[in-house]
Amino acid sequence: MTARRFALLVFALAVVGAAVSGLLRQRDVADTPEPGGGDEAATAVAPGREEAAAAHILVAHAESRPLQPGVSRSRAEARERAARIAALVQGKAGSFEELARQYSDDPNVERNSGYLGIFKRDQLPLALEVPLFDLEVGHFNPLVETERGYHLLMRLPVRRAVARHILITWAGARGAPAGVRRSRAQAEMIAAEVSAMSRTGEVDFCELAARFSDDAENRFQCGLIGLVEPARLPRTLETELFALAPGEVSEVVETEFGFHLIKRDGR
Repeated sequence: MTARRFALLVFALAVVGAAVSGLLRQRDVADTPEPGGGDEAATAVAPGREEAAAAHILVAHAESRPLQPGVSRSRAEARERAARIAALVQGKAGSFEELARQYSDDPNVERNSGYLGIFKRDQLPLALEVPLFDLEVGHFNPLVETERGYHLLMRLPVRRAVARHILITWAGARGAPAGVRRSRAQAEMIAAEVSAMSRTGEVDFCELAARFSDDAENRFQCGLIGLVEPARLPRTLETELFALAPGEVSEVVETEFGFHLIKRDGR
């Protein structure tokens, strides 16, 4: 390398280094709290306070927007009904999910059991956001009114998990590939054998997925379903997933799609 080229290289590195240092300084300034922020600034970024999981029971009425088909009760009647349901929740007459399925006017309740999702601030209408973030986890507000009607609003723990699975399906199961000819009994037997191999640890879960899974979308991706939160999987799979410790694999679980082994990713 000539002296001229060496000098140019040193100059270029110095320019790059200065630019990187400037970016780092800008980041440090941006990450530094404003002076005088006090407890309010600390609370805004406190772990567990910047997002919340919510469930609700909706009691609609004739003035609700959008209109709920078949709902003719008055606003006053809806308020009274919401109060009665709140008493059932308070008295533990059933789980919140069970009472939601029984009483909620939300058209999605059969699918989600009242679960709304995980929200950051500013992602909900203020009429729901303010009472939700005021609640402690596991507590509910018995009477929140929006244009949709009256809500019993519950704050839940924020739960997410990376899920993987192996699916063994059978002819006639929902979504079964056209080429599948095995019976339900045969599928159950194969699933039990795959489960036994998984428990011994002699065969890696990824290899088992590639060899046996009927889910063509992810069998060669180690069975990856992805990052899951409640109400995104069939209920039996969801229950198993969130009961697992990271890295654990479930026993055989049956759904309308077939037999599954579900793994909660340890990463």
